[in-house]
Amino acid sequence: MNEEDVRYCDCCGEIIPEESEFYLIGDDIICEDCRRNACGCCENCDELIYNSEAITDDGHFVCRSCQKQVKKMTYTFSHITAIFDRFHSSGLGL
Repeated sequence: MNEEDVRYCDCCGEIIPEESEFYLIGDDIICEDCRRNACGCCENCDELIYNSEAITDDGHFVCRSCQKQVKKMTYTFSHITAIFDRFHSSGLGL
């Protein structure tokens, strides 16, 4: 194996042996140890993400993209519920 074929973990900087498994987070190559200790899977989309980039939203481990979607859906649901409640309280709804 020549120097060009050596794979380094983008998280810890250690060499990843040729026969070892590795993981991808975006363009980053991650070793097995870092996968276990510094990464996790988004509970919504199952995407592998760094723990430091995850958002724990109401006890759920999610990526930023899914967290934005959940907040948008929550806002939309709350908005629709408020309109529905206003409609019913106006006497127009039966």
